Amino acid sequence: MDTHKPLLCLKNVLDNFISKFLSAETEIKDVLYRYASMDMYQSLSLLLLDYRDLVEKHIYKLNNIAASEKISSVAMASSVIGAMINENEETLNKCKYQEVKDACFLAAIQNMIHFKISSYGTACTYANALEMEGIAAFFHQAVKDEKYFDERLTHLAKHEVYNYAIEPLSQPDQIIL
Repeated sequence: MDTHKPLLCLKNVLDNFISKFLSAETEIKDVLYRYASMDMYQSLSLLLLDYRDLVEKHIYKLNNIAASEKISSVAMASSVIGAMINENEETLNKCKYQEVKDACFLAAIQNMIHFKISSYGTACTYANALEMEGIAAFFHQAVKDEKYFDERLTHLAKHEVYNYAIEPLSQPDQIIL
């Protein structure tokens, strides 16, 4: 799809979404590869690896949809996901302790998931309006997948990660004068 092509109908808008989803998912996958290999809380690292696998499945299915709909694979960077990644990088660079970094990274992934839930839901609505049942089914399943991982991350945050970030274990004992 030509990045400068006007969006003249709902089908053009859906095609535009699909192109942006491909770029966004690829950006997220790259971040997950980078951060899952970091020294972080093991449960978080394992969950991120599972999530990365899901993102890769979404990329595969989106590529199939793009091919079947004859949507060119012109990269259309997601400015929202790019901004979220940059914001997270800035925050992580300020974190002094790994436990706090884990909490910040978990929150950043959840922010991206929330954006994806909303975007995939909108795309599902468009596909349904266009009577593209197979594509709508993919987007509906993608929403369910994202919600599932959001719930898993929330559970991990509440029951493990955030507890360690309250008073980081890596924080050296401070002498009070």
